[in-house]
This record gives sequence, structure tokens and C-alpha cells, in this order.
Amino acid sequence: MADLTDLGGPSKPVLAMIIPSASWSGSSPKPLGDLDASIGSEAEDAPMTIGKVTSLTFSLPVNSPTMFLMPTSPTGGASNSSRRLEAYERPTRGSLLAAPSPGQQGQRGDGTGSAGLAPRFRDSMASGRMRNSTATEVEGDDFERNGTESEDRVGELTYSMDKQGTDLCTSMDSSNRSSWVTWSPSRMRPKQSNATASMSLKSMELEDPSLLRATTLVHILAGWGKHLKTIGGGPPEYSNKIFSKSQPTEEIDYFVSHCWRDTRLPKLLALWIHSNIGGAICMSFLVCIALALLVSQKVIPSAPSWLGVTATRGLPWCLFFGSMTFVVSLVNWHHLRAACGFRRTYFMDKFCVHQGDPDLKRRGVASFAAFIGKSQRMLLLWSPQYFTRLWCTLEVAALVRASNGINGQIEGALPLEFFPLQLASVSCMAWFLQFIAFLAIDIYRMFNPNDLAAASVTVFLVILASMILMRSLTAYARARVALADQLQNFSIQEAQCARLEDRAKVQERVLKWFESLDSCNQHIREKVKDQVLAVLGPSQHYPTRMILPVMLINIFDEADYISSGLHVHQGANGWFSSMCWCCFVGTAVPVCYRFSHYFFYKPCSSSWCECLMSLLAGLMASLYLLGGYYLSIQSYGGGIPTWLSAMAALALLFLLIWLQRADWIPLFYAMYDIVDNEVS
Repeated sequence: MADLTDLGGPSKPVLAMIIPSASWSGSSPKPLGDLDASIGSEAEDAPMTIGKVTSLTFSLPVNSPTMFLMPTSPTGGASNSSRRLEAYERPTRGSLLAAPSPGQQGQRGDGTGSAGLAPRFRDSMASGRMRNSTATEVEGDDFERNGTESEDRVGELTYSMDKQGTDLCTSMDSSNRSSWVTWSPSRMRPKQSNATASMSLKSMELEDPSLLRATTLVHILAGWGKHLKTIGGGPPEYSNKIFSKSQPTEEIDYFVSHCWRDTRLPKLLALWIHSNIGGAICMSFLVCIALALLVSQKVIPSAPSWLGVTATRGLPWCLFFGSMTFVVSLVNWHHLRAACGFRRTYFMDKFCVHQGDPDLKRRGVASFAAFIGKSQRMLLLWSPQYFTRLWCTLEVAALVRASNGINGQIEGALPLEFFPLQLASVSCMAWFLQFIAFLAIDIYRMFNPNDLAAASVTVFLVILASMILMRSLTAYARARVALADQLQNFSIQEAQCARLEDRAKVQERVLKWFESLDSCNQHIREKVKDQVLAVLGPSQHYPTRMILPVMLINIFDEADYISSGLHVHQGANGWFSSMCWCCFVGTAVPVCYRFSHYFFYKPCSSSWCECLMSLLAGLMASLYLLGGYYLSIQSYGGGIPTWLSAMAALALLFLLIWLQRADWIPLFYAMYDIVDNEVS
């Protein structure tokens, strides 16, 4: 056995196929330069050795710069112990180069065997086709010597890729074989065995269990999130006070990953929505039902006589108090959960890593990967600058590595919950604008029932709200485009850091978990991208749970109409009008967001152009919203037949389902799998 070491580098994984005394004379590969190597030297880190193999398995990042090494004639004209290896670029993805052993294909004047390819293999290489084959894994020094060194041709080589595209399996299915070797530089393994995977996971084990601490949202969000401002620890008293808000624990529910350069308010909104939106929807809906029943039974007067209201409808009890209940519950639901004993534990670095003790801070920061391994899920608060920060990318790399199975492959989806900060901001903006618009229109109608005047106020408020909303939606659409680009071209090498010495530390840790930095990049590109699509849907999709409060506010408004008895007087048209308007409101934000995504996602070169585009976007949204409002009014007032009102409501319902299909389809398949498993 002989070792082949000291080739390439940590950023250039190498697949070396060695045929003694053969050189490549083809024109397809492009020479990258000469590399010197010694055959016969001993090295601790050499993962592979030269030998005769009937089959071998190796791991190769699909997008990595791969080189094929062919030895030239022996130096000094003597033994085969020293050779000059020429490196060639892989001509096409998924294709392999081979050359026969010397002696049978013809000799050059210098005695070097002229390299050639068997016709079957050459055709396979040119077409780059994949063949499914089963290969036996060969690890370390367990190569089996077979064949002789004087075969006259190369047997046909079959290979296949697994569904992740990371494992490339090769096998020689001909009785004629040559000498082959696969090799990777130090800290890069062609195929991680169970032992190797276990060793890499040891770097993620927590050496000091007392370092693992967790806190709750009650502390993180105290004072309207005042602790989310900056990462600095402040005075020692402040650092000690913040650190005392966390407690030692054995596991964590959520590891909060975020960038400290992001502002405080979007993080506060994102954490409120992530933790409390379910409770807020339930509580506000119950309050709405209770108020509607009380008003309909005259327990609460529809409109006090001292107000002098002349319209048939009364005060917007359900709209106002239902919306206020939603806001109060959204801000405080985690307090109620904690009071009832249902506490979720969160890891937030400012609370769980002592900012005033340099030694504890150093050890805590060094254990971030272990903290992630002890967490049930990661909550990633994304902003456009998140993937540009080196320490943020380290946390994502640790999550991907901690999710690997014993064989080095990621099993199932990542335990990742992805929440864009811009999504939280634009959703809250949409909820607020809708509430203000509905409340203003209802109050105006109470004191001025003139339809023309009410319609004029409605048009003005819709246009104003559309202008403001479209600006926020356009910002989010651009952020989603940036997110797709960041995931597609993710590179931990290009991430920024405040101190240069941090880069070496981070890359050293990453190389303990992955074969190379490029391999880490590839895993993150694939797995995190899949998880983002699963959580957020494609870039043109607006998440359904973010439009539920929009539809809820409309339900509050409709509850006031129903409790005042207006629908009884309008008959079937009134009910179909309510259904039509409710479905239309559900489509409003997704449709406006798609306007932003398809037409306005590219930033303008000048401020004048940007203002013009914002105005155009607002007008498009206004036309859509006013069109739906007009349809609802016509249906409510009997301007169109009842059957047409029903058809309009049904069409808008199908439009809503189609727009949000990215959320419904996975749910359908999940339910199908459950039923299928039960039947099986």
C-alpha cells in the first residue's frame, strides 16, 4: 500500500484517478498546472491509499471544483516512487476521466504509455449519462487488490447519484481493471463512515453543561423588547442583571438566531407573531362572538340614543373591541402561557452568555454549535444582511451539521423555523391600515348615511391605504428576491466579520463538521432553501397565516352588520355579499404582493423613478380593491341577481385557494400520507 498526500487544499476537493505510468493525451480536459506528489510517503491524514479495487464509494460535492490527476512518466527513469501529476479540470459535471494501464495501447518515444479510452466508456463520458448501480463501500486501508497491471483496456465504468446529489458511486463492472485511488486533502473525507461522523459530532458536544442556559419570552420581550437594541453588555451591573434572567437547563425549545445589526422593532413584532398569533386569533374571535350575541339580544345597545345616530347600523362593537383584543393578546399571550405553567425556553445570546465576564463569554460563544445541538428548533429571524454576517452563517452551518444522521446525511427536514423580519413589519402594517380604514368608514356612515359621501370617503381611504401598503409590500418582495439569491449563491467564505481573527476560528470549526467549506455551502444552499420553500413558499407567495388577521378584521366588521339585523332585511343577497367581500379581502394582500413581486421588485436608479413606481403600484392596488368593493356593494344592494352574487363569491373563494396553494398542497399531501399509512 502507498499513501498519496499533500495535494490540493481545503477549498479544492480532489478526485484522483491514478493509472501508473500513464499520461492523458486527450484534448477535452484543460490543464490546470503541475502538482508534485510523492507516492510511498507516510501521512497521518491520508484517508485513501492506492490499490486495486472492484468497487468504491466516495462523496463529492456536486458544485465543487474537481480535478483529475494523471501521472506522467517516472522521474529519474527509475522506480515508480516519485511522479509528477498533472491536474485537469473536470470537463462536465457528473462525468469521469479514465486512462488504461501502459504497455498495450502503444508507446511513445519516451516510454510513457499513451492514454486512451475504451469506446464504451468514452461514449458514456461524452453523453454524461447516469446509470443506477450498487457499489460496495471501501474505506481507509481496506482496499482489495485485484487484477494485474498490464490490462489492455479500461472496463466500462458505471456510476449514479443519490437524490441529494452528493454521493457519487462508482463500480468497475468489467473483468479488465486498472489501478484507481480516491483522495481528499486533510479534513476532507470522500465518504464519511459512521466513526468519522461520530468524531465530527464530538466537536458539537457541550464540554461544560453549566454553560447551557435558557430564558423565556417574558424576559426577552420585557419593556417592549428594550433588550433587543444592541449586543453590548453595558455596565457590569446590567450584564449581571440580564444574565440572571436565564437559568441552567438540559435542553432548549428555540435557539433564536438573528443579526444584532437589525433594529429592535421588527424583531419584537416577529417574536410576538411567532409565539402569540394563534392565541390572539382565538381570544379576539371569542370576544367578537360574545359581543355579537349581546348586541343581537339587545343586552348592549346597538347605538346609544344620545349619539343621535340615524343610520340603521350601530356602533362597531365587534370591530373595535375584537381588534383591541387581538392586539392585547398578541402583545401579552406569552405572559398568560407562563402564568398557566406552559413555558417555552429560548436561547438568546445576550441573556444566556455572560456579556460582562470575558472568560464566560469566550466559552459561551465557542459552544454555540453545542447549544444548537441541544435545541429542539432554531428560530431564524432573517433580514437581507443575515447571511452576510460570519457568525450567523456559523449558526446555520451548525444546525445543518447537527441535523445529520450517523451516516452524514441529513434525515428529513431541518428543525428550522424561518421568519423574515420584513414579513412581520408589512403584515402588521396591513392589519393596522385595514382596521383604521374599516373603523373610519363605519363611523362616518353612522353619522352620515349618504351613500355618495360614504363612497367618496371609502375611495379616498382605499387609495391612501394602498399607497402605504404597496410601498411596504414592494420592500418585502425585494427582500424575498434577495433571499432567493443569497440561498442560491451562499458562500461562507464571503461572509463579513468585525475582526479578522474570527474568520479563521469560524472556518476551522466548520471544517470539523464538513469535508470542505464548499461542501458546507452546498449543504446550506440545498437544505436551507428547501426549508424556506416549505415554510414561506415560493418568492411570489404570501404566507396564509399572515392574512388570517386581515380576514379576521373583516369578520369583526361583518359581525356588526349581522348583529344589527341588516342581513335579515337584505335576504340572500346580503349573505352572498358578505361571503363575496370576505373572500375578496382575503385575496387583497396576496394579489397586491404579486403586483409588487412581478412588476416592482427591481429597485429604480433614481428617487424620481422610485416615487413614480410607488405611485403606479398604489394605483394598481387601488383599482383592484375598489373593484372588489363595487362588486360587494352591487351584490348587497341587489344591483346584480342573486345567482351572480353566489357565482362571484364562489369565484373569489377559488381565487383565494389558488393564490394560497403553496400552503394547502403540502397540507393535503400530509393528510394523504396519514390516511395512507393508516390504511396500510
